[in-house]
Amino acid sequence: MDDKLVPYPEFASRVNHACDNNPKIPDGWGRQAYVQAQFEKAGIPLSRQSVNRWFQGYSVPRLKKLNFLAKVLDVDEGWLVFGAMPEGEHHRKTRHPIDISGAIQLVTGLLTMDGAICAFAEPNDEAGLHFRTVYKGRHFRCHCVAADTTDEGYRVVVSPNYANLTTFIVVRYEGWDFRIFKIVPGVIKSTGEHRGGFVTLDFTISKEAVIVGGEEFPRIQSVSDLLV
Repeated sequence: MDDKLVPYPEFASRVNHACDNNPKIPDGWGRQAYVQAQFEKAGIPLSRQSVNRWFQGYSVPRLKKLNFLAKVLDVDEGWLVFGAMPEGEHHRKTRHPIDISGAIQLVTGLLTMDGAICAFAEPNDEAGLHFRTVYKGRHFRCHCVAADTTDEGYRVVVSPNYANLTTFIVVRYEGWDFRIFKIVPGVIKSTGEHRGGFVTLDFTISKEAVIVGGEEFPRIQSVSDLLV
């Protein structure tokens, strides 16, 4: 594919990437037939040529079809169009407990008060990097997310670049009562659900620990705990 001739190469890349990470969607040309079939089942007219143009990057669907395409691919509409990772899943109707910037400010503020040095990420930094911190000569690249509630417990949306980052989860209880946890990459890989340009992770909380995939991660209460 020649990016100079194709007007929407990045959109096509995200559509195909979403298909790669969705076990319901077949490989190869079968994925286009699958997408078309889902539209037909929903009573939304869609030609095979239109589907092919989306997958090749020659066109982008209009809003109604874009929303349904995101639903079929099981990804966020914002990510599908712009490549931006959402703060929460697109179908959630409840308000996110705290936004991502609030979680970052909370964690970096506590780190700084406990003697660490923090610097926020620059626009051109690697995907998912929110801030860097240095403590006792050790350097960390950090990703910070706020938890949303579900019927079964909690859910967070993390960067697909989690393997290269230290991931912190902020859970809000009542008022200003917060808990901070750190989740290791191996657990995110084995338990998280890869959904296009982001990963969702479900968990529960028991006493002072987060339970993910049967493993417990205790609450972080000091900078030394945070960066172990």
